[in-house]
Amino acid sequence: MKRTFSRGRIFGAASLAALGAVLWNSPAYAQDEAAEEAASADQGLIVVTGSRVARSGFNSPTPLTVLGAEQLQQNGDTNVGEALNRLPAFRPQNSGAVVGFTQANAGSLLLDLRGLGAQRTLVLIDGRRSAPSTTQGTFDVNLTPSNIIERAEVVTGGASAAYGSDAVAGVVNLILDTDLEGFRAEGQFGISTYGDQEEYQFSAAYGSEFADGRGHFVVAAEYVDSAGMNDCFYYDWCSPDGTSLYFSTNNPGGAGANGQPALTLGYVHMANMTEAGLIKDGPLRGVQFNPDGSVSDVPFEFGLNASPFAFFMIGGSGRMLIHENLLLKAPFDRLSTFANVDYELSDSITAFAQMTYGRVHAEAYGAQPFDNTIPITRDNVFLPAEIAQRMDTLGITSFGLGRVSREGGLSEKDARRTHFRITAGLDGELGGGWGWDVYYQYGETDSNESATNNRINANFRRAVDAVMGTNGQPVCRSTLSDPTNGCAPFNPFGIGNASDAAVAYSFGTSTSDFHYAQHVIAANIRGDLFSTWAGPVSIAAGAEYRADTARGTADPISTASGFLTNNAAPIDGEISVVEGYAETVVPLANDFVLARRLELNGAIRQTHYSRENSLNSQTTVNATTWKVGLVWEPIYGVRFRAARSRDIRAPNMVELFSQLASTQTFIVDPVTNTNINVTTFTGGNPALEPEKADTWTAGVVLSPDPSWLGGANLSLSVDYFDIQLEGAIATLGGQTLLNRCLAGSTQFCQFITRDPTTNLITRLDNVNQNLNGLIARGIDFEFLFNTNLDGLSLPGEITFRALATHNIALTTIDSSGTRVNRAGMNGFPTGEQSGVPDWTIDTSLTYRTGPARISIQTHTLTSGLFNVGNVGPQDPGYNVNLPNSINDNRLGGRTYVHLSASYDVTDNFELFGSINNIFNSHPSLGPTAVASYNPVLYDPTGRFFRIGARVNF
Repeated sequence: MKRTFSRGRIFGAASLAALGAVLWNSPAYAQDEAAEEAASADQGLIVVTGSRVARSGFNSPTPLTVLGAEQLQQNGDTNVGEALNRLPAFRPQNSGAVVGFTQANAGSLLLDLRGLGAQRTLVLIDGRRSAPSTTQGTFDVNLTPSNIIERAEVVTGGASAAYGSDAVAGVVNLILDTDLEGFRAEGQFGISTYGDQEEYQFSAAYGSEFADGRGHFVVAAEYVDSAGMNDCFYYDWCSPDGTSLYFSTNNPGGAGANGQPALTLGYVHMANMTEAGLIKDGPLRGVQFNPDGSVSDVPFEFGLNASPFAFFMIGGSGRMLIHENLLLKAPFDRLSTFANVDYELSDSITAFAQMTYGRVHAEAYGAQPFDNTIPITRDNVFLPAEIAQRMDTLGITSFGLGRVSREGGLSEKDARRTHFRITAGLDGELGGGWGWDVYYQYGETDSNESATNNRINANFRRAVDAVMGTNGQPVCRSTLSDPTNGCAPFNPFGIGNASDAAVAYSFGTSTSDFHYAQHVIAANIRGDLFSTWAGPVSIAAGAEYRADTARGTADPISTASGFLTNNAAPIDGEISVVEGYAETVVPLANDFVLARRLELNGAIRQTHYSRENSLNSQTTVNATTWKVGLVWEPIYGVRFRAARSRDIRAPNMVELFSQLASTQTFIVDPVTNTNINVTTFTGGNPALEPEKADTWTAGVVLSPDPSWLGGANLSLSVDYFDIQLEGAIATLGGQTLLNRCLAGSTQFCQFITRDPTTNLITRLDNVNQNLNGLIARGIDFEFLFNTNLDGLSLPGEITFRALATHNIALTTIDSSGTRVNRAGMNGFPTGEQSGVPDWTIDTSLTYRTGPARISIQTHTLTSGLFNVGNVGPQDPGYNVNLPNSINDNRLGGRTYVHLSASYDVTDNFELFGSINNIFNSHPSLGPTAVASYNPVLYDPTGRFFRIGARVNF
C-alpha cells in the first residue's frame, strides 16, 4: 500500500516554499450574470445552463455562476471539483478525508449544493447527463480532465423541468473546450508543511482541424497521484500526546452526577480495551495481559467516565487503538482521458462524437477489529492458570474481555473504479434561427472493492469460545456438537498468540463488484415561434429515452452481513425512462418606462419510469416537473429575477434494488410484553416514489454602466432560496418501525410479520421508504469589482470578488414531524448528518500586470454548534441535569488564507505556484464517527505548497 511521509520531509516542504515564493497563480473565483451577458453579446444565440432555450441576450430567472478556464486553474487545483467546492453554495464532499472507515467513493469528488446531498445535485457534461460513476447514483467530476474544461456553469435553483431527475438543489454543467487549437500541457507538484501528502499532476491536450477545416478533433489526458495523509496521531493538532483523540464520553452516573453534564468532550483513550486484552468487569476488572498472554503486574488505570460499558474515558492508561492507521485522507491515483471529433457534413449539419474514460484506484486501512466484551468462561482452554485460580477463589464463572484484534494484520481496503462514456450525434440548423440536435450515448461504470483481514464476526465468536477437547487438544465448544464445522480455536490472550488456522478461520477478505450501464437516445429542437411587440417568443422542446441496468455481486459472507465492515449487498435492477419537455421564453415588455426588459420563462417535463429486477414485478411511476420564472429590468443596471419550480429526485438503483440483508435487532414489543431479538431485513424497496421538491428563488442584480464608475466594472447580486422537499428516502429503524405501527401509522404495519399462533414478531423489513422532509433556505451574495489602475498612474488591474451564503435553514423533518435544523451546526456527530455554517464567505483579490499575476484568497466558516441536539454552557437553558447536556457545544470558525501567483516567462511558457492555508489553520475539534473533527467542513491538510509549469503552442 502507498504510504505517506516522515516528519523529516518538512524540510523539503520548506525548500519548496522558498522556491515557489515568487511563482504563484491567482485563485479560482466565480463569474455571475455579468459573464452570462458577455457570453451572449459575443456569441449571439446561446444556451445558458438552467434553460434549453437558445437566444441572444437571454438572462436566466434562476441564479447562475460561471467559473472560466483561467479561474479553474488559478489555485493550482488538480480538478474542477476542488475549485467548485470553495464556492459558498456547496457543502464540500471531501470523500478522501473520511475514508478511514469505508472506501466508498475514495479518490472521487462529489458535488453537494445546499447540503442536500450529492444525489440531489445534477452534473452535466456539455449539457448532457452522464451515467452515474458511483454506486449511490452520483457523478465524480474528477473523471473529466481539468485541462479540457472551458468553464463550469452552476445553477443554484431547481432545474428538473429542463434536465430531469436529480436537479433539486441545482445543476453543474461542465462545458468542454472542443475547439482547442494547438498543444498545451501542465505539470505540478505539491506537498504539505508536514512533509506528507505529496501530489503529482500531469496533463496534456491537443486539438487541430482536418479535411480543409471541415473537421476538428481534440484529445486530452490527465494523471494525478496523491499520497494521502497519515493517521491522526501523526499531527500534534489532532493528538497532542500521540495516544489520545478528541472524542466524547458519557457520564456513567447520568446527567448531573458529580455536577457533570451527560456528555463530556475531551481527549480520550479506550476505556475497556487493550491490544493484549483487559478484564473489563466483575471483581477482576482492571487486570490486563502482557503480549505473551501472561498476567501483567501493572493493573490498568481507568480514567474519568470509565464505566464497565464505556468505550472511551478521559485520562487513564489506555490508547485510542481503533483509530491507529486510519488515514485522514486516502492515497489514490487517477487517470482521465477525453476525445472529441466533429465534421461538417454540410453547411447546416455537423456530425460529432465524444469519448471519456477514467479510472481511479484508492487504498486505505480499515477499522481495527475491537470487542468491548468477549465472554470468557472458566473452562476456556487458553485461560492463564493464575486467572483461573483467582476466579475459583472469587467464585465467578466468567468475565468480559476487552480487546483490539490485530492477528490478521491491518485490514487493507482497495477500491478501483472505471468509467467510460461515448456520445455520437448530429447538430443541425433549419434556417430562420431554428436548430436541432440528436444523439446516442452509452456510459458504463465498473467498481471493484475489497477489504483484506476483515473479521468474520460469527466465526470469531465461535473461535474464542474454546475448551479442552476429548483428545486433550484445544477445540471450539461448537465443534463438540458439530464436529465438521471447521472451527479453529482462537487464543485471545496476548498479541499474536492465535494459531494460523484460527486467524484464517476468523478473518477473511470481503469483495464486491458493481457494473452500471446506461443507454440514452435524445432529440432537441429550439428556435423562435414568432415575434411580438416586445421581441421573439422562443421555445425549446425535446424527448429522451434512457435504459439503465445495474448488476452487483458480493461474497457470501458480505451478503449475510457477516464481516465486521464493508458488507456489500448484491444488486440487480433495470430502469427505463421516457420523458419529454417543452420550454418557452415570452418577452412581455421591451424599452418601456420602468420596463426596459420583462420576460416570462416557463418549462414543463413529463417523465415515465419503469423499474424491475429478477425478484420483483415491474413497477411504474409518472412524474411532472415544471418551472415558471420572471426577469424584470426596470432600468439599465437593475434586474430582478424570480423563479418557482417543482423538481424531483428519482430513487437510484441501490435504493430500489439492493438485496435484502438480515441482521438481529433487539426489539421491545408492547403487544406481547416481550424483549426479543428479531431478524431484521434492510435493503432496497422497488415501490419507492420520486422525492418531490418545491423551490422558490428571488433576487436582484445591480450592474451599473462602467462609464458611471470611471471605467470600473461593478456588480452585486443578492438571491434568496427556499427548497422544500418531501418524501426523502430513508429508513426508520426496527424499534421505530414497530412504535409507529402501534401508534396508528398503519402504513408501517405491512413491514412487521408475526407468528399466527404466538403473535411474536418473527421478521421486520426495515427497507428504504419515502419518509422524511428536507428544507434548505438561505441568502446568496455576490460582489465583483474590477478596474485598471491608470487613474493612480500605476500599471495593471485589480479584481476583487466576494461570495457569501447565509444558511437560514437546513432542516430534516422525520415521519413523526420532528424537525432538526442543522444550519449553524458545524459538527458531524455520530449517527447524524453534517450541518452547514451560519455563514460561508469566499473572497479573492487579484492584481495583474504584464506577464505577472498575484492573488490572495480567503475562505471563511463562521463558528457554530457541535450538535443542535445538545445544550452546552454557551446555550440558553443549559443545566447539567438535562439528558442532552454537554460540557462544550461550540466549534470555532476558521478563515483559510491562500496565496498564489503566476508569471509568463514567454508567450508559451508559464510558471505558477501557490500556498494554501498560509497560516496553517487546523480544524476545530469535535468528534464524528470517523475522526476528531468534521472532515466535510474543516480541511485537515494544513499549509500546502504547489509549484508547476504550463506550456502551450
